[in-house]
Amino acid sequence: MSSALTSSVAARFESFVGNAFVRTDPEALGAYAVDGASPAVAVQPENAEQAAEIVKISVAERLSLIASGARTSLGIGMPPSRYDVAIDMTRVCGIAHYDAGDLTISVNAGTPLAELAKILADKNQFLPLAVPFFEHATVGGAIASGLDSPLRHFYGTARDFMIGAEFVDGTGALAKSAGASSRT
Repeated sequence: MSSALTSSVAARFESFVGNAFVRTDPEALGAYAVDGASPAVAVQPENAEQAAEIVKISVAERLSLIASGARTSLGIGMPPSRYDVAIDMTRVCGIAHYDAGDLTISVNAGTPLAELAKILADKNQFLPLAVPFFEHATVGGAIASGLDSPLRHFYGTARDFMIGAEFVDGTGALAKSAGASSRT
């Protein structure tokens, strides 16, 4: 991506996420490198709506985008042929809804697994997601990477615990899968 395009796109991202959450400095971008390829810009949205807008802009500008969280599994898979924008989901974190009695919890993608484990432990509950880098890995990353836990043979995989999901599709539209409830 040219430096002019980088500046233009970064300015557009800054207009809705704030300049503190857009990075173009090569040293900062090195943390988002995948197999030696670094993005031209990294953006940290605060919510799904901002993430959707980042995807829309990237699609409109024909930019390649890689989603990340704690970056514990970025090296899994084939090296990217292009990498223009890193969308860092770590600010999209926290518990959206928790009903311990119904054994249901809605968790945002950037929530660290260790934080989720502490919340569940308070109600003597747990999710058997003993994935690599557990202390840093995020819920979204564990599901997206499909990493297995040694506990999978008894309990199943992370995806087995999902009733539904709310996500941003490849066009930037907010979407839901079966079982996902609407936000209030």
